[in-house]
Amino acid sequence: MKKLLFFTLFLSIIFPKGILASGFNLQKIGNLDVTGKISSHWWYSGNDSTMQGESEPGSEVTVDIDGIVNTVTTDKSGTWTYSSDLTVGDHLINLSSGGSEIAFTLTLGNENVDWDAVESGSGEVLPAAGNPLLTVILLGVGVVLILGGRKLYLIDNKY
Repeated sequence: MKKLLFFTLFLSIIFPKGILASGFNLQKIGNLDVTGKISSHWWYSGNDSTMQGESEPGSEVTVDIDGIVNTVTTDKSGTWTYSSDLTVGDHLINLSSGGSEIAFTLTLGNENVDWDAVESGSGEVLPAAGNPLLTVILLGVGVVLILGGRKLYLIDNKY
């Protein structure tokens, strides 16, 4: 049992992405890299509104833009791409796949950007998710301490 526990802990430290479930995410809007960032409102001044992201390989991604719904299928590596010709202005976008959902407003064009809010940093952008390695290490240390303490308890009480 101990060998299995330590082997699992070893694998989780060496290959953290291999044991964690891959998720549904948005990586790019045109040339704008949004990987790991969450926002309820994105501003993009470019002309290319192509969206790209990742999901489970072979899964369907539903793309709802201003109430018009389309679907795309991820390739064997899990990458999906959706191209559209959006006009300048605000667009309500809802992306979903496998029970996960990403919803935001996309504002296209320079004249629609509130540059004062962008420069002051008063937007609603959340920080990117961190590396799970520290969590896995702390979990492993906790398991070792619990099992070690149980063993000492059993030895002291002669069970």
